[in-house]
Amino acid sequence: MPTKSTFCPIPWMFQAVRNNGDVRICCQANVTKNQGVVRHIDGTSYNAGKHDMKEARTADFMNIVRKNMLEGRWSDECGRCKQEEESGLRSRRQYEQQWDFKYEDAVKVTNDDGSIDPDKVPLIYYDLRFGNLCNLKCRMCHPSESTQWYDEWFDTMFKGFKTDFTRIEMEKDGTKAKLKNDIYKWNDIPHFFNQFDNSASGTRKIYFSGGEPTLVENMYTMLKKLIDAGISKDMELEYNINLTNIPRKAIELWHEFKSVQIGGSIDGIGEINDFIRAPAKWSKIQENIEWLDKNTKPNINMFNTFTWQILNATQVFDLVKWQIENNFIKFNRTVNSVFFSMHFLHSPTYMNVKALPKELKEYVQEEFEKFDNEWFKPWIEKADSSFRLQNQSYQFSIDEWNKGQLWDENPHEYYLKFKDKMDSMLKFMWSEDLSDHFKTFIERTKIQNEYRKQTELFDRLYPKISTYIQKETS
Repeated sequence: MPTKSTFCPIPWMFQAVRNNGDVRICCQANVTKNQGVVRHIDGTSYNAGKHDMKEARTADFMNIVRKNMLEGRWSDECGRCKQEEESGLRSRRQYEQQWDFKYEDAVKVTNDDGSIDPDKVPLIYYDLRFGNLCNLKCRMCHPSESTQWYDEWFDTMFKGFKTDFTRIEMEKDGTKAKLKNDIYKWNDIPHFFNQFDNSASGTRKIYFSGGEPTLVENMYTMLKKLIDAGISKDMELEYNINLTNIPRKAIELWHEFKSVQIGGSIDGIGEINDFIRAPAKWSKIQENIEWLDKNTKPNINMFNTFTWQILNATQVFDLVKWQIENNFIKFNRTVNSVFFSMHFLHSPTYMNVKALPKELKEYVQEEFEKFDNEWFKPWIEKADSSFRLQNQSYQFSIDEWNKGQLWDENPHEYYLKFKDKMDSMLKFMWSEDLSDHFKTFIERTKIQNEYRKQTELFDRLYPKISTYIQKETS
């Protein structure tokens, strides 16, 4: 029986490009075996650097996903959203329901086999990752996502790595590691941009991620072209950036767009952040947040994209306290966020909170309950009913984005919304036993700690995990 419960507009209206230029259904599909990559009949992937992007929208893979959605079935590639919805969190699928393309619209333009006519179903949203250039080497990351990982990966892990079904070989050039075949330079090829320029007038939103998109010159070139074409004022931009690098030229360009939502990857406060996201410095990140908060026009807003994983399993508490203490004007201002936008780390599996042994999961649960009873609930009770974040009259640029949902409810409503979020986090953690992977966490963390000379720092920052590891390995 057809249902709307699995429908998502992404396979109809969006197009996503991976770091290596491969076209995929959605960034959420990266946790599946084929990572949601769209392929030709012969198995080779569609690549934005050399293939027809319109043709990729009509590939058999896309047809199957659309057909499944309209018939109420979850495709394997949509498993991440399914897991998150079952945990009570708002998934990417649910988030994208804000678009005016609904289930009924999809039925009208979709053939029985799931195919569509791309000329009659305009592409309005791009998810773009211009290579893997980055200035950080985050603990949960990989050479496919960051050039800063090359040396460490080559020296400690392997002489190559796998991305999708392809093994990428590495070599030393003097003292520096490099790729033998750099597949992440696809955005230097005019092919994609020529196609994009021809269809840009219909684009309503572009999402940029990385790597670190603020380091990519082709991103700035694209924005300038959109401004010069006179279409930027009708276009939304969204970013996932690490907040270590905020070029003033970026601000100048962003001010020319309808709206810019800056998602800052903040996975911890202070030393925890610097440990997870080396060589980031928390002081610089906070400085950049404060500057953006005070010095940008109303069309620019920020939110925290907190990714929950083993290394920050209890760091959420310090994060909430920090946001309350700073009382930002433009940072996580909507009730939909409730302090931060939540993402679960699914991959690598050994850093997924589901991989924690039962003893450590119990510790995390106890810490959640302690924070709730001893800090958060008392803080809410002390706040009077007129509590608001400062500058509640601040005017956002897009009403439909915020739907008027500023932090204009009483404190008790904040508490209930955040309590729901905490409950869903714990539900996700307990939903599956992946503790067999914790052995890999121990092995990889030991290698990284020794290479980065952070063994003592790890023991100090993570005493509970460190004690458990010592007990299990002694």
